[in-house]
Amino acid sequence: MKEVTDWFKAKDYDAGVQLYASFPGSNHRLIASLKRGGKNDRNIAMLCKELRPYYSEELPVQVKVKIETKPNPISKPVEVQKEQERKQIAEVSANNFLQKIRYNDLPPELRLRYRKIKDLFYDMCDIKFLLNDLPAKAEAEALKLQLSIESLDEEKQLIWKELDHWQDHKALLPTKQDVDFSKMNFKELFLMKGKITDSIYKISKRLETAKLKLEAEKDNREKRKIEQQINTSSKRLHQHQINLKEIEKLL
Repeated sequence: MKEVTDWFKAKDYDAGVQLYASFPGSNHRLIASLKRGGKNDRNIAMLCKELRPYYSEELPVQVKVKIETKPNPISKPVEVQKEQERKQIAEVSANNFLQKIRYNDLPPELRLRYRKIKDLFYDMCDIKFLLNDLPAKAEAEALKLQLSIESLDEEKQLIWKELDHWQDHKALLPTKQDVDFSKMNFKELFLMKGKITDSIYKISKRLETAKLKLEAEKDNREKRKIEQQINTSSKRLHQHQINLKEIEKLL
C-alpha cells in the first residue's frame, strides 16, 4: 500500500495514527491510546507493528514496450510470507524467553507484568526487523531504532527482575512508580533524576557488600537478618529504577 510505504520513509507519528485510524477494522481503543499517549518509543513501535502488514503490499508492475503478452503479475505472497516468518520467529523467541515462568502460579500483579513483558519483546522484534530493512546509508534512522530497542530492553529487564524475584523468594518487588512525576516541570524532573541516580548507585554498592557478607556468614540467625536487609534494599533499588525509567520517558 503506497500510503503506508510512504509513511515508513518519514514516520510522522500523527500522520501514522491518522493513517491507521482510516483502515477498516482498526482497533479504536488502540487509536485512543496512541492519541492520548503521544509520541514515545513504545507507541511508535506499536504503530509500526500495526502498519507493517500493509507495508509494500502492492509493488509497481513494470510494463514492457512492444510485448503483446501480459507480463507475469508480481507475487504478493512473498511479502506476506516474510511477515509470517517474522511473526513466527518473534513468537518462538518470546516463548523460549518466558518458558521458565508459569503464568498460573503468578499473583495478579505479576500476571499483568508478564503480559507486558511479552508485548515489549514483540515490540523489540518489530523494531529489529525495521532496523534490518534500512539501507546502509540510513545511519541516523538506524541510531534512533537502536536507542528505541535499548529503551524497551531496559524496561523488559526491570519486569524480568520482578518475575525472577518472585520465582526465587515468593515476594513482590514494586511494579509501578510511587510518585506522580507528570506534575513536575523539566528542571524538577532533571534534579529528581540526579537524586534517584545517586540513590541507585549507593544502594547497589550496599547490596554488593551485603551479598558478600551473606556468603561468608555461618550463623543461620545472622544469615536471615542479612537476607531481610537484602530483600528490603532490593525493593528500594527496584522502586528507584522504575521511577528513573518513568522520568526518562518524560524528559
